Amino acid sequence: KWEGKWLLFFNHTPNKWPYDYYWSFAVSESLEPFKRGINPFQIDTSAYPLFGPINGQAPNDWLEVNGIYYAPDETYNGESHMWMSNDIMHWKDLGEIEGILGSDPGLVYDGIHFYLFNENGNYLTYNRLNNDFTSVTEGDTVLNVGDHTGDPDLGFFNNKWHMFFDDGEHLHYNIGYAVTTPEAFPDGWKLENKIYGPYNPDQGQIWDNDNKEGNDFGTGDADFALEHHTLYLFTERPIGLAYRELTEIFKNTG
Repeated sequence: KWEGKWLLFFNHTPNKWPYDYYWSFAVSESLEPFKRGINPFQIDTSAYPLFGPINGQAPNDWLEVNGIYYAPDETYNGESHMWMSNDIMHWKDLGEIEGILGSDPGLVYDGIHFYLFNENGNYLTYNRLNNDFTSVTEGDTVLNVGDHTGDPDLGFFNNKWHMFFDDGEHLHYNIGYAVTTPEAFPDGWKLENKIYGPYNPDQGQIWDNDNKEGNDFGTGDADFALEHHTLYLFTERPIGLAYRELTEIFKNTG
């Protein structure tokens, strides 16, 4: 039903965080209308809410490989689980992922292995998943961001691995960026701090440090998408978008 379309997955808590997470998504034919100030995403009411309520388990990333969807979650008690679906609509909890070096994992597949990239204070770490998806076999620290970090999102284009992540004080996140080569992956990351920031009063983005409810405007949880020669960067709270044109695209990069 959604073949060839963009799906924007998100978590929402209509009643009370962290106890009743729902998962849902919005659908778009193309991302190009954003360049004209038009939001092309629509909620598919046949799949809203998609899944829930789930007790404190909010998917931190989504990945589709060979028709199967995988979602490692972020939980308020730090015990991340792996979820799996064959049809997007119905999800199975495979269980807690044992041995994660950190928390709040992002998920990536290099064609052979699945990797988790995790938050660990001011550091980003990785683990390679075993075939059962609930245990890990190796891991290491790959990046010292120098400030609170987490929620990495990774992908491969232009013959390099790219990673976007939280960079800064909680709820006042900027977005950081790092890049590495296929030969060095999952290590060898070159850091670029704070490439994109949320504080833009001209667009109504305001940090209210006196807000006792914890609802300051923030960003984070970067997810990116590549459509033609444009790189789109989605962020949370509320869901926002930035984009830039890529000046060089290499052919035959898969």
